[in-house]
Amino acid sequence: MKKSPFLFLTSLALGACKKDDATPTTTDLLIAHDWVLAAQIKTEYVNGISTSNVVDEYQNSADCYRDNVLRFNSNHSIIVDEGALKCNTRLPQLQSGTWLLIPDNRLQFTDTSTGQLGLPLTVQSLTTTKMVLRYTSAQYLTNTVIFTQDFTYTAH
Repeated sequence: MKKSPFLFLTSLALGACKKDDATPTTTDLLIAHDWVLAAQIKTEYVNGISTSNVVDEYQNSADCYRDNVLRFNSNHSIIVDEGALKCNTRLPQLQSGTWLLIPDNRLQFTDTSTGQLGLPLTVQSLTTTKMVLRYTSAQYLTNTVIFTQDFTYTAH
């Protein structure tokens, strides 16, 4: 039986076409790795202007805090592993909660043991190797004072 060269060339051409890799979603990137804190910077803004009050809270934090690992799961559960060094030996090694991506690219957390909502964090940037989450708080006194804390995590 003679094979047609057209069918052979067509099958080669179709086989050579690669499907474009889809851009990963925020959820895909969150659950792809465990995450370890690498930096934590607190910045103060008064009436929209950054002040010289920038604090490197990571450098001021204990080693037992720096080795904690976050694990986002596809079922929207989150596990915080206290790592080898525990700050409080009375707390469990693993703490669990839930996470939800809400509008404006924010993450909302709930502590499973208490049912309490955590403060929402804004996803500032997220790649396959780095995640930056921001917490923002404001004080309205004589001036508007806004504090931001940027938590930078690296893939583990």
